Amino acid sequence: MKRVYSSINEAQRGIIQEILDEGSPASPRGQSTIEVLNFNFIIENPLNRLLTLPKRKWSFPLAIGELCWHLSADDDAEFISYYAKKWLESSNGNGVIEKSSYGKKVFGIINGNSQWASVVNILKEDPYTRRAIVFLGSSAEQGGAFSVDASCTTSFQFFVRHGSLEMIVTMRSNDAIYGVPYDVFFFTFLQEMMAKTLNLKIGKYHHNAASMHVYTDKLHVAKEILGCDYDSGFSMLALPTLDGLNDLVCSEKIIRERGEYPVSVGCDYWKFLIEVLWNYKKLKSAGGGFKFSDDNPYKKIFYNYAGNSNK
Repeated sequence: MKRVYSSINEAQRGIIQEILDEGSPASPRGQSTIEVLNFNFIIENPLNRLLTLPKRKWSFPLAIGELCWHLSADDDAEFISYYAKKWLESSNGNGVIEKSSYGKKVFGIINGNSQWASVVNILKEDPYTRRAIVFLGSSAEQGGAFSVDASCTTSFQFFVRHGSLEMIVTMRSNDAIYGVPYDVFFFTFLQEMMAKTLNLKIGKYHHNAASMHVYTDKLHVAKEILGCDYDSGFSMLALPTLDGLNDLVCSEKIIRERGEYPVSVGCDYWKFLIEVLWNYKKLKSAGGGFKFSDDNPYKKIFYNYAGNSNK
């Protein structure tokens, strides 16, 4: 079956509907789910990565925070738990997240190079290569069946075809409600970064999950998502340049650790994202007093989240 969606909004609704219609029960690690095996879908415009389904209560600050965590090649649990306490469940006794810290695997330097840099070089040497792969998974003996930290994503791969950069992500396991929107956000952002690096148009995003599932105790959330009104999708602004990535990462750290607004925030693209992080800090500390630029396109998404957030 070919599942093609225009946005993450359409994708999440379509995925959930199919699981409820066609899924079968399974209880890995004793956790009851309804799943569909070998589930794959396509998002035609990867910029439509911002989830705005009212009943999902998706956190744009968490999406940006995870992006910065990964871009930092960090595995510190305290860093990412600032945005979502649940991440602490995946940490070891030393406060480190070993298997699920994708950024460390993608951007971390091993033997003088990173997987990301190697893929860039391969694509420049042979634009039609089938070898532009980044591996994120771990073997079965690393952690066992009941480990709390296991990489859900096994790999992602880039293809240059018809003048565009396409991306294929392969996952061993995917939570349709809580995992898919953040996975799509992060990986499509990487796709856009690579397209910008290679001066290519961004092509389709392909997502493959060996097990796509909904946890049984969250079926009421799934039904609420399907029952609510929704728009077709919200497109993120196109990435203008890669120059501001480091500024974003540094600004996130200043806000999170010092509670200060960064002195320099670059062009509007980065300023708009940093304003989301700054207002999230205010939400956590005081619960209000938010301030956005009048032209910030993301303020409505933040206010929708802030109204439903318990901080």
